[in-house]
Amino acid sequence: MNKLWLAGMVIAGLVGCSSKDKLDTELEDAQLMGRETVGKRDDNYVVQEKKNLIHHLQEVQTDVYTMEENIYGNRDLGNKGKYGVLRDCKAEAAPQTGGKVDIVPKNILTEEENKLSRQTGVDESGTLITLREEDLSQRLKRFEGYKTAYEKQEEWFDSEIQACRQSQRE
Repeated sequence: MNKLWLAGMVIAGLVGCSSKDKLDTELEDAQLMGRETVGKRDDNYVVQEKKNLIHHLQEVQTDVYTMEENIYGNRDLGNKGKYGVLRDCKAEAAPQTGGKVDIVPKNILTEEENKLSRQTGVDESGTLITLREEDLSQRLKRFEGYKTAYEKQEEWFDSEIQACRQSQRE
């Protein structure tokens, strides 16, 4: 299924690319600096990072799903995440707060990903498939947004856990 999804994404990406999307990556006096290249273009010195788009999307998606698991846990793996740690901390402090455990609702950003529309049919080789195609740049933008939001959530949970633990010590 993952191979089929990746193939669909590649096809969608290739279909979306045209000659107008061709980028000029040539630099004068180019020198490699780690993963980046430093060189000159139009009388300006620039730092250029060129990365395979599919690998970049895969990295961003992996980051997002890892952050999501760090925040909200994974029951199958016995990981309660920062959400569970905060909930447990507040439950332990409940006698001090009159028994009330006040925790924010979960905000899992990727829940809608599996609900995107799909087509069912037969592919070129006669295999029965389900197919979902979407614009590659829109998907990348969406996942980069998830990543930014999860970074903020992680900071919030860290500070709330710290405050809860501090209040238990007092």
